[in-house]
Amino acid sequence: MFTGLIREIGTVTWCVRIGAGGSGLRYRVDCPGIVTLLEPGASIAVNGVCQTVYALSGSGFEAEAVVSTMQKSTIGMLKPNQNVNLEPALRAGDPLGGHILQGHVQNRGRLLSLRSKGRTRILCVEAPTGPGTGIIGEGSVGIDGISLTVSLCRADRFEVNIIPETWESTTLKYRKAGDLLNIEGDLLLRGLETAPVLSKDRLEAWGY
Repeated sequence: MFTGLIREIGTVTWCVRIGAGGSGLRYRVDCPGIVTLLEPGASIAVNGVCQTVYALSGSGFEAEAVVSTMQKSTIGMLKPNQNVNLEPALRAGDPLGGHILQGHVQNRGRLLSLRSKGRTRILCVEAPTGPGTGIIGEGSVGIDGISLTVSLCRADRFEVNIIPETWESTTLKYRKAGDLLNIEGDLLLRGLETAPVLSKDRLEAWGY
């Protein structure tokens, strides 16, 4: 479980295709600022994707991505020298400053535009919204692992406002129109949408 508050911008140092037909990916990320918080088997969000630390390697770690992860996210597009958002898994007692993220990316969104408004940047992202997605106006959304608030929502796109602190401490400052982004809708909202509607008949069927 994660909060969407990025702890460090790491740098991919190498990537190697693995598995039948190169269907998987093994890669190394340099992250001297948080490497002491990691251990083999620990979870870490890489651009919002929950990955397992395969091994520690100097000032960084190695991880492997399987086919299903690569199909839903941008992990399969990683390349050497690429910057990635990193967040170690939440521990008991850690502050919960963003919102709950699982690191289970639902799909890839496309950055349609990036514009400035005063000191704020506004990102417009093309992605499914509405029922079942966990993405609604004023709701929370994870973009490349960053906890953000939806400021405007349409059927096939949404906007988020980026404050200077978030801009400087994440990989958003390297993004441009056309880039693909990892999207995770609000877990709590998705849970409410799929929860059974209580009724007198349903309660009686459950023995109440």
